[in-house]
Amino acid sequence: QVRRSHRIETRLPAKVRLTDDTALDATVLDFSSGGIRLQVANLLGDVRGAPLAIEIERADSRGVAIVQGRCVVKSGDEIRIALDPMDFATERRYVEATFAHPDLWRDWHDAMPPDRPLRSLAEVLSFGMAGYARVGLLVRDSLARRLRAGAVAMRAR
Repeated sequence: QVRRSHRIETRLPAKVRLTDDTALDATVLDFSSGGIRLQVANLLGDVRGAPLAIEIERADSRGVAIVQGRCVVKSGDEIRIALDPMDFATERRYVEATFAHPDLWRDWHDAMPPDRPLRSLAEVLSFGMAGYARVGLLVRDSLARRLRAGAVAMRAR
């Protein structure tokens, strides 16, 4: 299986609307530009292949993003939805509710190692010095070959 887009793990409140207009509370567990994985409470029956509407609350209190899709996997209380193609306005609302959600980016920097600019500079300089040393050895070897070739030519005269 080749992924076309990366999945981003999160926990966002949502609702799943079934074909009979029943709305079930859900939590977005991860999402991508092409699909959503949800945990849905009280989901009875097999919804695989069924068209569903997913409502995700936007953080800016400007309503919800509603996207359409089909359930491709149901496992316990989790479902995976393949999203239908979206028009520009729907995709914009989806991005605002998911990728641009402020809670998603609140702790992004916590797992990153601290910056160490002097260590980085030392590493760059060591790579440069190793490169110059290698060039020096190549020049030395090339000159030695030429000098030997010249000495052989002088003896041959």
